[in-house]
Amino acid sequence: MKAKAIYDVVLVSAFGRLDPLATELAQRGMEVGLLDLTSGFSNLEWRDINGPFPMVTPSPALPSHLDWLVARGSSELDRGFALWMRQGPLELRGSLGPFYSEKNVEVGLLKEYLAKRLQSSSPGRVFGKFYRDHSFQENWLIHLSHGLTQNQMTLHCQSAFGGSPFPLHQSAQLLKLNKESLEELRAAAVNAGVDHFDVKDIQDVVMQEKKLDAIQLESVSLRAHFFVWGLNQEEFYFLNPEMFSKLFKTKEPVLSDWVWRRLELTTAQELFKAMPDSFLMLQNPEWAWTEENFVLFKRESEKEWDLWLRTPRRQFDGPDLARKITEELTARLGVFEGEVRPLKNPEVFSFSVYENQKVNALPEIRIKNVLFEGREWDQRLDLASRFEKQVALLSDLENRKQKLEKKLQKAGGVIDQTIHAP
Repeated sequence: MKAKAIYDVVLVSAFGRLDPLATELAQRGMEVGLLDLTSGFSNLEWRDINGPFPMVTPSPALPSHLDWLVARGSSELDRGFALWMRQGPLELRGSLGPFYSEKNVEVGLLKEYLAKRLQSSSPGRVFGKFYRDHSFQENWLIHLSHGLTQNQMTLHCQSAFGGSPFPLHQSAQLLKLNKESLEELRAAAVNAGVDHFDVKDIQDVVMQEKKLDAIQLESVSLRAHFFVWGLNQEEFYFLNPEMFSKLFKTKEPVLSDWVWRRLELTTAQELFKAMPDSFLMLQNPEWAWTEENFVLFKRESEKEWDLWLRTPRRQFDGPDLARKITEELTARLGVFEGEVRPLKNPEVFSFSVYENQKVNALPEIRIKNVLFEGREWDQRLDLASRFEKQVALLSDLENRKQKLEKKLQKAGGVIDQTIHAP
């Protein structure tokens, strides 16, 4: 595709992350280029890309976000977020939701807490003011709502003192992105007027007066007034270490202590057919929310499951962890008919959890006209949180464009020709 002389915005994306934002910008009259680097991650499986978490409806959300959700293969989780404890199941929605709310004080407190946050002008203070004096046995689900998708490792009994909660009580979907659904998203963006460039890597970046002027591809140069960067530091370093050092001003990324890692389970056992498509298997809420104590099950097909665990990045023993999960399933079921398999480490982890490093001190792109959308900065790692952040990005870009228009018009009144030249 031939590039325009200059774009309002160029978005650097992969896996359809920024397609909704690109579509929205184009529908609002901007000239938009979308640089899609998905093909550079060809050795990653789609199951790794989809990640561990169920999808809740983002709030706020853009219309294109809702279209994006429709384009993905999805199934409604009729029981909402579900847990499989050693003493039995715990479901937050569905026909048995009211029963569990009445039977378990922690469920009622969770729903009350999340509602009170929505009504408060200072939601970050709600837990400390109203719920910190409850016992952990009573408020552990509140802590879980913060700890489940957080990007910063905390003690499970202190998770609610920081970050933003994942709405465990809301309706949720099990979403699966694949090559076909990615093509649908791409087509929607192109139909909205987005220029789409599918490449494996970036050849170079061109700086001018402390701003990013252009991204050089193999056969074309993409110039823009503003750029949105949708890859985290680890992902971009994997693609191009040389370009990483140019943009992040450091030689290597700061890697997390913990990562969400996927194992696979194969079983034809009848009991698994009756289980929710997504649930958390938790041995004991009072133990660390990591490894075999904290396993997110995600159905891939009738006989295949993904098991997502928060594990150390290093010193990881896959076979031993698979054995422990097998033993836990046997203890719960009496007889477990299936196989839990560790997988080869992926080339890059997209769901990182930091412990010893402060997230706000990680390397970032400090360039005036680049907006960094990398997931490492979000308080939550789930997709709904990412989409909510894009609403603010859209507003920021519109404001920046308005300021640029005023500046250029004052200098000579040629904003339309400058921005929209073919």
